[in-house]
Amino acid sequence: MHTTYAPISANDFVKKFLKENPSWKEEKIRESLSKAAFHFFQGDSCECGNELWVIGSAAVGLSCFQCITGNETPSKDYELEEVLEHMKRRTGRHIDTMEPSEIDGWFDDAGYELDPVETTPEACYGCLFMYSQDEDMRSFCSLKRLDQVLYPGEFVCERFRKL
Repeated sequence: MHTTYAPISANDFVKKFLKENPSWKEEKIRESLSKAAFHFFQGDSCECGNELWVIGSAAVGLSCFQCITGNETPSKDYELEEVLEHMKRRTGRHIDTMEPSEIDGWFDDAGYELDPVETTPEACYGCLFMYSQDEDMRSFCSLKRLDQVLYPGEFVCERFRKL
């Protein structure tokens, strides 16, 4: 689905939502938003099979943009910045559309291939292990970087060694 979402931070969304929906409690919308984001990053989808719309799901339950609004594609509707960043990291290829011989690399829980360059936090480029030839260390680093994609926030690596 081609998206034209407008990015918004979670805090800005909560403020805007509460202004437009004064009967909601802040803790309730934050909890609902967190739950929807968790399900999105886990690769859960709408009953129709489409990808979850996190912001819409926070208010009405886990559903996609089309099921919530009746429109096929968004037109500058809001979506969380973290979700949009995650979407940008995908190559666009889905594992279900690939030949078995093409399947190689990393995929998110929804089955989309991830671009390894886009999943590398800035700190990794200053780490000794980024350039390691040790296969175990390279695997550890790849998995650690993908954790950052799936669970955005402050990047912490227990094995970081400054160059």
